[in-house]
Amino acid sequence: MVIFKQKLICRAPFIRWSPIFLIFLFCQPNISFSQSELDRQLMERDRVYSVPKLTEESALTLPKIPSKNAFSLYQTNNRSGFKFYVDISTVQISDDDVVRMTLLAVSPKGSNNLTHEGFRCSTGEYKLYATAWGFNSDWMPMKNPLWLVTNKKNPSRYRYDLLESYICSGRIIFEGQEELRLRFKKGKLAKPRDRGRI
Repeated sequence: MVIFKQKLICRAPFIRWSPIFLIFLFCQPNISFSQSELDRQLMERDRVYSVPKLTEESALTLPKIPSKNAFSLYQTNNRSGFKFYVDISTVQISDDDVVRMTLLAVSPKGSNNLTHEGFRCSTGEYKLYATAWGFNSDWMPMKNPLWLVTNKKNPSRYRYDLLESYICSGRIIFEGQEELRLRFKKGKLAKPRDRGRI
């Protein structure tokens, strides 16, 4: 008798809960369908709002280091005492939508720092390709240069100004290559209402 009662006790929960189990069993396909539909909608959302793939960067050939008189002064909001120049003849828009140019920074004590850099409006970034410490020296290419975000609060503020006032209109390049060169020839910071105009 004891054994019989134990069997009844063990089976009773199954008998009591079996209708709920059956309901859960029959409802499971609907739950799976809803989850599949949710996954599909999430995938569709990610597809619509995903960041577009950037164009593969073009191969780079460093230009010849120009003479000092090839550079033109351009305005910046930098307060470090440096003066900034660009060799307008090197301003170039490549097929990868990167604007490249040779720049010159002159310190308050007169030392010269030449750089060849690229700027990308779509991401607000710059890349330093090479540096040189004088007009009679050779380029020193950077090892594995990276794209970096410009910052208006650090000593390299001039890069931020280049993107904001000379090169980009939002996330696209202002104009064509000749228009960019004309903008640098004027060398003046673009006011917000003037951005997009030459």
